[in-house]
Amino acid sequence: MFWILIFYTISLSAICGAAGGKYNITYEQLDRCKEYDAVNGYNYRTYFHLSDLKHATPKDEELVNINLVILGTKDAHILLTSSKDDVNAPVYEIVIGAGSNTFCEIRKKRKTGPLKNKRVQVLSPIDPVPLTIRITRSGIIEVTIRGDILPLISAEDTQPITDLKYISFSSWGSTSIRFFYDCPDFSSGQELTPEEPPMTTQEKLIQKIFKNYDIFTLPQLQEEVMIDSFTIKSVNYDEKKSLLTSRVNIKLSWNDSRLMWDPEDFESIKGIRNPSKGSFWKPSLMLMNGALAAFKDLDIQYSFSVNHDGTVNAESKDFEINTLCFPQRSFERHDWPLSEMTCSIQLMTQTESLAGFESSIKLKIETESAWIVTAVAEDDDYVANHLPFIEFERIVSLDEQPKTQRMCVTYNLTLKQNQEYFQMLFRVPLFVSIACLALSTVTRKMLRFSFISVGFLILCFSFISLSDNAPTFYKSTFAIHHETLMYLSLVSLVLAIVNIWCFEYPPDTLPPLWMGQVVNFHWLRIFLGLQNTGGYDFLQKRKLAWQELDEVLDRLWLLSIIVYGTICMSTA
Repeated sequence: MFWILIFYTISLSAICGAAGGKYNITYEQLDRCKEYDAVNGYNYRTYFHLSDLKHATPKDEELVNINLVILGTKDAHILLTSSKDDVNAPVYEIVIGAGSNTFCEIRKKRKTGPLKNKRVQVLSPIDPVPLTIRITRSGIIEVTIRGDILPLISAEDTQPITDLKYISFSSWGSTSIRFFYDCPDFSSGQELTPEEPPMTTQEKLIQKIFKNYDIFTLPQLQEEVMIDSFTIKSVNYDEKKSLLTSRVNIKLSWNDSRLMWDPEDFESIKGIRNPSKGSFWKPSLMLMNGALAAFKDLDIQYSFSVNHDGTVNAESKDFEINTLCFPQRSFERHDWPLSEMTCSIQLMTQTESLAGFESSIKLKIETESAWIVTAVAEDDDYVANHLPFIEFERIVSLDEQPKTQRMCVTYNLTLKQNQEYFQMLFRVPLFVSIACLALSTVTRKMLRFSFISVGFLILCFSFISLSDNAPTFYKSTFAIHHETLMYLSLVSLVLAIVNIWCFEYPPDTLPPLWMGQVVNFHWLRIFLGLQNTGGYDFLQKRKLAWQELDEVLDRLWLLSIIVYGTICMSTA
């Protein structure tokens, strides 16, 4: 047991000391290579152009000369081709560790067309194998292990492929292979020193302007921070919570003299895009009327561009803001859902002056809601008229004229409810309920009760939906009509009971004389569309007085429902 522990200790020490003990490949050497993991079977997913590989430098008659390191158990596939899109293009496919790591093979086609194979066990899951692939114009293909004099496997193609442009890697089955490619020459005993790549002109420019830049120091702004574009893409207003939710996009611009440079010193570069976001100052926007987040910095993600004259342009991604919006005193009662109201989005900064113009406002509504934006305006005098308790510092403009620093820009949104949506949602139930009450006056018994019940149930469900949409601080026109129709449904129910009483169980006594005269009034019966009875004596003889009285009541009730339904449909 003691000797086994010593053996494992020595083995682990060897593995930890180098990436692969057999070929003496260190982690420092692998760090100088590019890395690619081939997983999920035989599939060449990614192609690398040979001209983009830094250390692939063929000499004289060579087409390809590339160093790579393979770490895996078996079936490492390397493909060299002239086209990455044409699967039928001529290729060389080199397989290291094929047949469960029992042989290597050089092929002229994918999976077939072997030029040469050799039984040899090469790959190891813990020892990286350094290889050099060399292909000449005359068709000689050699795969050599670093440090060996003779190739691991070589072949000669009598019809060589001379336009090889891409290299790709793959595995086989469930095997995972890690390829380290574009490696420098791993000559034996060579001591590697870090290689600093030369800086590009843009990198030199960024280093110059940001070297001594202090992001915590305010720039000397030559003018205000301008809102070049304020785009509203969607709005939604919650009347119960008095909350306006807007999805917007904003473009800002300002001038920072510390970001200026001479383009002639940097190969005529006049602008750079998206430098490090934390490398320079940018204004912090806040909402003055934000819901639960008033006077807090907005979390906005920008993309930046910096011009040589110090002008910085910032374009935000779409972001959502929640602002409070309360109905004004001029808000008319009983006008829902035909109401219009004005909500504001109040942007401000802490230290710098902010400016916006009418021309910067854009409406690009992408998502429809129950509210429509009919107009957007920028309010220049909002601070002076609404926030007299805030004192702003007097500054001097470029023309040496004193002016007041303005740190707030207010956008007033005029909102109008989507009438078509609410008409569909609430006017249709009202119409159906009125129709059911009207039909109940010309039917009898259970059919009459069915019409009344259906109309009442439709009203109930519509009223529940109304309570979720309509404001609660006043009674809207729709709410009044729902309430009135519910009372009318109760009256219709009483008249249905009276109808059964008059037709099925009439009293033995006749109605009073004045009732009979009213029922038998000639012009009233013509107006109600009833047949002439031939006089009150006729009703007494046939004992139809109570039935005729009920018919008159039903016709009068039908007329009342029609009149109210007309008023309801014209005002709802």
